[in-house]
Amino acid sequence: MNKKIIAGILIVALIIIAVFFLFPRTPSSPIASLTPFEKLEMVLQQQTQLQDIDSETRFRIDISTSDPSLTGIASLLSEVDFVFRSKQSLSDTQNIKAESILSLIYQDSPALTLNTYMDSEQIVLKSNDLFSKAFYLSFDQYESFLSSTQMPVQFELERIIERSLAFQEEFYRLEGTPGYESFDQDKYRDMIESGLSEILSETEPFEITIDDGSSTQKVLLSGLALRFNDAQLAEFLLPILREAQTDEGLKQVLVSKLDTLLAFSVDLYAIDSETLGTANPHDEISDLLDNFESGYEEYIEDIITQLEYHQANSQSQKFQVDWIIGINQEGFAVYQDLQVDMDTGEVFFQTDHLSFHFNTILHQINTPLVFSDYSEAVDEGINLVSLMENPDSMESQMVMMQLYGSVMQRMSTNPLFMQIIQEIGVY
Repeated sequence: MNKKIIAGILIVALIIIAVFFLFPRTPSSPIASLTPFEKLEMVLQQQTQLQDIDSETRFRIDISTSDPSLTGIASLLSEVDFVFRSKQSLSDTQNIKAESILSLIYQDSPALTLNTYMDSEQIVLKSNDLFSKAFYLSFDQYESFLSSTQMPVQFELERIIERSLAFQEEFYRLEGTPGYESFDQDKYRDMIESGLSEILSETEPFEITIDDGSSTQKVLLSGLALRFNDAQLAEFLLPILREAQTDEGLKQVLVSKLDTLLAFSVDLYAIDSETLGTANPHDEISDLLDNFESGYEEYIEDIITQLEYHQANSQSQKFQVDWIIGINQEGFAVYQDLQVDMDTGEVFFQTDHLSFHFNTILHQINTPLVFSDYSEAVDEGINLVSLMENPDSMESQMVMMQLYGSVMQRMSTNPLFMQIIQEIGVY
């Protein structure tokens, strides 16, 4: 996809954030009586309220290619489902926890499973399919290791968490944002609603099964369907971009929020650019924002020109998006099914067509979560900081040899990896 078109999507995404998150509206009617647009508006606003989540995502990719060297791998990949079950607890910032299980399902059987766990003290990695022991990393030990090596990167988990929470509060706060007093939220909300009218619709209510780990239950959901192709996306973007081009209040809001976003991205890990001998990222951000602000109208004009050119000259549909959203009575999107089909024209690794399918269910929302006990895995596991501190020691070398031997042995009996080795010709 053209970079200018992607930039246009990002600018409109920021406008949508400005409309729905900086000016939230609380529905006064039951969810069943809301319009499709009002339901979508509620779903977007509820995203900021997600703190404790137990979710499950299934992902599959299908590739069509005329390259004989890729057809075998493409065919194999279409038989693999990626299943990601995760829990995260963010409600108590002093006791943040996260746990996940990534499974590769091949021919309806688990081919590889990777477990991860993180709390405020450590992160643990474990895969019984590759190695009998877990690997763990203590954040305190890792910070000491970085300090001892005088590396120009600081990893302070508490600071990262505090900075992330402060960013979220600042990014979604309207008060004090330059330009907000002259920003006409209702105008853009109406334009977004009008633009979505042809591609957003309501589905019949449907049931899903949620599983909290101890029991299952059926839940009835309200359904939304968002379906569009590249031509419809351009029709949606163009009116908003044309209006935004000369909107001084909106420009100030966008520049302010971009500044907040970019500053957060470079500050998060406290990288010492002077020690690295690289340009100061804050100076680069300042230059980028100055260029964006001074050339705002011309920049958006370029995006509009590219979109109009695509509209006028595209001979065939380039992509199709089908997105089904299931909403519970509290307004949370507890079910999402997203299908993306793209004609790549052999510009992406000599492929003709790519198809992505995501399916996500939120099994638990903002309720106390039960996490696995990884204390034994840590007690008997391998300390990654020790390996990094003493990579040439006899103990580290033994661990690496055992890991290599275990991985090779298990891969040689794993149906998925045996097939991959056969396809790529590695023996």
